[in-house]
Amino acid sequence: MAARLASVWTFALAAALAAMATDFNALRHINRLIGSNFSEAHWRHVSAYDETHGRIEMHLEALTPQTVMIDGVPRVFTAGERIHSENSYKYARDEFESLLRAAGFTDIIAWTDDDRAFWVFH
Repeated sequence: MAARLASVWTFALAAALAAMATDFNALRHINRLIGSNFSEAHWRHVSAYDETHGRIEMHLEALTPQTVMIDGVPRVFTAGERIHSENSYKYARDEFESLLRAAGFTDIIAWTDDDRAFWVFH
């Protein structure tokens, strides 16, 4: 049981670190793409599960008041202001199969691990 729990926590930590890296990579990409000047040091990654919508929401939160040039236009961010960067929806197997059927898929095959912790549909 302890090994299984450690494995689940390791996976969850890896997923959280990947989400955080994605957020900061987005800032770097925006800087390159449009010449903005976001500073990673002035932002933090925030995520929380929204049970009402069945999703994990990712945000970047300003740590300090700051002005960022976005496409040549100054944009003032207050400390604590957030940029909503991602929604990661979570579905039960039957919910996801319903979505697939509604999209026109008919021959749905699903694989899961021994603990039924996640599914792969193909």
